[in-house]
Amino acid sequence: MSSIATVAMQFFDACEKGKGWEACKAVFSGTHTGEGGPPPTGKSTRSDYVYSMEFDGDKIRHMTKIWNAGWALKELGW
Repeated sequence: MSSIATVAMQFFDACEKGKGWEACKAVFSGTHTGEGGPPPTGKSTRSDYVYSMEFDGDKIRHMTKIWNAGWALKELGW
């Protein structure tokens, strides 16, 4: 199994060398069908996101998810 640092470097390398969207994409998808928010709408969303990670040796020191949550919630009917 690869270390987190190795996986992160492979991802960074794929994006930096222009290996295309297929190598670098991350998509959230969901449908509002249950509890948590307004009554279920049955609407769906697909939106891109990315994690920004800071490492301390081979451990993640800090991670931030960058995502337009407002857009996704609007598509879900919130």
